[in-house]
Amino acid sequence: MKIGFCQFEPKFKDPDANFATINEWTEDMEPGDVDVLMLPEMAFTGYTFKDLDDIRPFLESHDGRTVQWCQRTARRLNAWVVAGFPSTVVENGVPKYYNSMCVVDRTGAVVTIYHKHFLFETDERWAHEGPSFRAVQDTEFGTVGFGICMDLNPRQFKTDWYLMEFANFHATKQSKLILCCMAWLRPKDEPADSDETNTTMTIPYWVARLRPLDGSNTTVVICNRTGGGADEEGARFCGHSCVIRFHKNAGVEVGHCGENDGLFVFDLDAFGDVDDDDEDK
Repeated sequence: MKIGFCQFEPKFKDPDANFATINEWTEDMEPGDVDVLMLPEMAFTGYTFKDLDDIRPFLESHDGRTVQWCQRTARRLNAWVVAGFPSTVVENGVPKYYNSMCVVDRTGAVVTIYHKHFLFETDERWAHEGPSFRAVQDTEFGTVGFGICMDLNPRQFKTDWYLMEFANFHATKQSKLILCCMAWLRPKDEPADSDETNTTMTIPYWVARLRPLDGSNTTVVICNRTGGGADEEGARFCGHSCVIRFHKNAGVEVGHCGENDGLFVFDLDAFGDVDDDDEDK
């Protein structure tokens, strides 16, 4: 399986520019180049909206611009396509607003539109909490799970660390591939002018939060964004989109993209199973 990451800095409140960027990056891709193409959380709008009125012009229906783009791209590339977007839907006559991710299979069929279950404080300004975590069975990749950023954390940073709600859910569901869209921030205590990588803090944190998957032979794919700054209330995002493989012997293997913008492709054939007597990588 080949995983493609579009790791970039979305221009805040400028979907046209962001679609143009991703279209330029992907226009020369051909069928067979990737099996899954991942974009970050709220990929075409940016993330840090002040309230519902601020984000309202950018909300999309479940058959809106982002979903249609994913469907066209999936059919053209013969690949699954995943992208985060802010969505609105009417449920029982009541409008609801979600931080969502669209997942489309190779045929252009929507596998799921997942709504972020654990909300970060920025989401709470405008979004409803998604009803639950989600996994879909019997796909070409087996059982596939989905997550968005804050889902990996304790709920509202209040529940016990050791509950590890997200990872335990997917361990129970026996998810073999977990796809996560992110707008993950740099650590607050990292100097603003730091040029050090986040591998010393962020990726080990993600691995720690996913430890209930030890020994599961599960692959977790995380697509994060970069950039931020003045346009997004000073928020700074850390990149480091990655593949985390939990081998059958509880070994963990990680490959990541660093902090550069670009289209990256990881070939998971390079992440083969390890022998039971191998140590963590």
